[in-house]
Amino acid sequence: MAARRAGRGRRRVWTVGAGQGCVWGHEGFVCGASVFPVAAVGEACESAFGCAPDTACLSAAGGGAPCAAGDASCSTPYCDLSQPDPSIACSDPGHVCVSWWGGRPAPAGLESLGHCTLP
Repeated sequence: MAARRAGRGRRRVWTVGAGQGCVWGHEGFVCGASVFPVAAVGEACESAFGCAPDTACLSAAGGGAPCAAGDASCSTPYCDLSQPDPSIACSDPGHVCVSWWGGRPAPAGLESLGHCTLP
């Protein structure tokens, strides 16, 4: 199953079914059923497939995810850089929306995909 681009709503950047997660797989997002406990926004996660819908399991160290002290990775919201205030999708007002691609070229149609992080 592939992730679907949702409408231009406030928070819904990616829509997947309940109990599923998505991970970037070099050429696109791959979605599947989670075999791990599903982590809510800000909670520690064990796998890319173990996060709530509209979130990604990102590393606190490498990805700058806003994780709690001691968590190696946590469930972090996606955000839409094409919105007037893309950081509104972030669960904490102190977090900002940055490009998912980190300076790498984005695939066509995914240019505005971002994730929430610490400033």
